[in-house]
Amino acid sequence: MKPKLKTLLLMLFLLGLALPTGCTIEVDSDDDDTDSIPAGDGDTDADTDSDTDADTDSDSDTDSDTDSDTDSDTDTDSDTDADTDSDTDSDTDSDTDTDSDTDADTDSDTDADTDSDTDSDTDADTDSDTDTDTDADTDSDTDADTDSDTDADTDSDTDDNCPDDPDKFEPGVCGCGIPDDDADIDGTPDCNDACPNNGDIQSMGTISFSVTFADASVLPELHDELEQCMIAAGDAWAQHLVAPSNVTIEILVGIVDIATANGRSTTTEYIRTDGGIDIYQAGVPYEIRTGVDPNGSEHDAEINFGVNAINGNGSWTYWFDPDPYSRTAVMPSGSVDGMSTCLHELGHALGFTGWRDQSSGALPSYYATEWDLYTNIDAGQVFLFEGAKAVAEYGDGVPETFENIRHVANQDPLPGSDLQDDLMRGTYTAYDFRYYISPLDLAIMEDTSVPVKGSPAAEALCDAASSSSAPLPEPSFTVSRPGPPLPLVE
Repeated sequence: MKPKLKTLLLMLFLLGLALPTGCTIEVDSDDDDTDSIPAGDGDTDADTDSDTDADTDSDSDTDSDTDSDTDSDTDTDSDTDADTDSDTDSDTDSDTDTDSDTDADTDSDTDADTDSDTDSDTDADTDSDTDTDTDADTDSDTDADTDSDTDADTDSDTDDNCPDDPDKFEPGVCGCGIPDDDADIDGTPDCNDACPNNGDIQSMGTISFSVTFADASVLPELHDELEQCMIAAGDAWAQHLVAPSNVTIEILVGIVDIATANGRSTTTEYIRTDGGIDIYQAGVPYEIRTGVDPNGSEHDAEINFGVNAINGNGSWTYWFDPDPYSRTAVMPSGSVDGMSTCLHELGHALGFTGWRDQSSGALPSYYATEWDLYTNIDAGQVFLFEGAKAVAEYGDGVPETFENIRHVANQDPLPGSDLQDDLMRGTYTAYDFRYYISPLDLAIMEDTSVPVKGSPAAEALCDAASSSSAPLPEPSFTVSRPGPPLPLVE
């Protein structure tokens, strides 16, 4: 070794012995004034510890413990109950704990060998417990009481024992479709009171019905249902009528090759002359009003049903209610109510009948029924029935069905679309729907001289019956004179 170098090293050694403990020498090896020993120890895990001594021993001990514990609990409880009680309970408990312990220990031991030990412990112990209890207790009751309300009376069909009668929830004494009123307050409902405006008398003659089948060999298994239907329909009409004596209306029922059904009175009787036209009344109401049977033991009415609509082989089928009086049984889907048809066809036998041409409205000759008499064929788009009682009830002339007169109602855009739920409509028959005798039907009956309860003709009969000395009112004619046969009307 050269002497100068040897002397320099010795001086440096002696200088090192003379320095106080803990001091270091800054060495700027590249003359750029930048320290070679970093001066900051942060709380990150990347601490750089430098131990500079004569042998440059650097010990960097970094202990980092990061515990990230996240506990998340989400509890969703959903209860859907089909009963429109909606209870939504949304409970959210959120608990977040964050423990952060950052320990930055720096032990620096600088001795003669400048051994620097930096112990950095960054305990990023983050215990995050997020307990989210979202109790979406959605108790939603979409009441599968999504039951329909056919008569729009706010009571669903399931709870309504008169689902087609907007005025009644229960049949009551008089049954669905008939109010339980007592006009004369005599304790007898009008439906059972022959003289509802006369408190002195409640009963008059009884009106009963009998059924005979035109051909006993055709579908005999259905005869009981048809007979029950026709008698119940007759009784329903009879509740609104007054007879001075006991009468029985004999009905001949046929099951024939027609599409739907039709009906008529089998006879007519002259009642008066009006403007040179002889006016005739159908035999059934004539017998009820006078007590005189115009054809003796022969049947008084004829009602026919289409064979395919009866036996189920057609595009639709009549359904006959097991209890046609209460009319509360559930109808099978896609069926036509047989009781409504029995009522409708008897309506033709009672007064919705005549001889006018369906298209032109022309009368055949010198005779007419009162339906014909009060039909205005010059009213415009359709003919109008303009009997006084019917106009008072409807508020105007009653639209007859276009080219199917002897009925009411039309489809839009013709007048009378508001009458399509009337029993005596001439438009389509709705499936799964019951039709009832309406006040308009009874008003038309009254205009055609049918003795409807409360009408002047019926009141005269009641007044005569309540006085033992008063004779029964005489009819407006004195000679029995049968008229031409009436057409069958669907």
